[in-house]
Amino acid sequence: MASIVLDDMIIAARRMARVKSSSHSNNTVGELINEGQRQFAIDVHGLWDEKYVQMVPKFNVDTNWYWRMITDAASATLQFATTAAYNVTGSTMAGYISSCVQAGFDTDSSCTWDPSVWRFILICPTATTLQVAVATETAYVKNQVDKFFGTDTQATASFMGAFPKDCTVRASMPSGFMSMEHVEWDDDKVSPAPFELTISPDYSGTNPRYYSINNKEIRLFPTPSSNRALRVFYKKMPDDFGTASATGSGSMSASCSLDREFQYAPIYWGAAQMADENGEPDRADRWLGRYQMETRKYTAQRSNQNPQMFPGSYNFQIPEVKF
Repeated sequence: MASIVLDDMIIAARRMARVKSSSHSNNTVGELINEGQRQFAIDVHGLWDEKYVQMVPKFNVDTNWYWRMITDAASATLQFATTAAYNVTGSTMAGYISSCVQAGFDTDSSCTWDPSVWRFILICPTATTLQVAVATETAYVKNQVDKFFGTDTQATASFMGAFPKDCTVRASMPSGFMSMEHVEWDDDKVSPAPFELTISPDYSGTNPRYYSINNKEIRLFPTPSSNRALRVFYKKMPDDFGTASATGSGSMSASCSLDREFQYAPIYWGAAQMADENGEPDRADRWLGRYQMETRKYTAQRSNQNPQMFPGSYNFQIPEVKF
């Protein structure tokens, strides 16, 4: 069954509302149809979708966070960054550290981020041993070294830190995200947990068991120390039609993103709004009733296709460390 295209939807909405293109342009009716699609998604609590999303380590840094860089020849107290920053990537954070190292220690030294193993690497060509340590000055925040390097001394000019302690690994949800339904990490189920658990995680590993959603980002606990497949099943808003044009999402031949059997719902919505604007409340109520019938049909169909085999509650298990 072919999808209804935007041109047909606009014509149908105008016919139902008894209006002409001279009073309601393609863009005017198209925006009402977009509004109807969005309202439909809200009324049915979202449209189902699934995707794989990319986890990315993110870091926070402030200007009074200092550390000590020590080699066999010299040492210095350095800032992590000269500008406060929040939720920056590892490569951006490495650039901040590198600038501070070159300005305050050695112009030939640098810091890089290895995206394959999620580690910061310090390089000092003139050193045979390299150590990172807590800054001793009382004016500085002194407990931030583990957040970036995770370890202290290596007998080499190239220092690869351990996995950054308290690193928050997160991923942005796909466009239109409304709510999460199911999460899998490396094909294993991940259960929902309170957001507080993932704010400053002190544990890392290869198999996270819990997730939280905040500001349309997902965080995992324990923090994964390497990248694996993260699959999300979620509810979303539909894709809007763009401004009416010959090409793109606003093309008059663009297809509606709703399932074919429910594509008349936004048409009914648009017709109801236009009829109401024209002072025809009976006609407006008729098409609004048709729209509401479509939302009930969608909800019933979804519920019947997805029987619940087990209770939906989760037994939260407090993390434990085994030696």
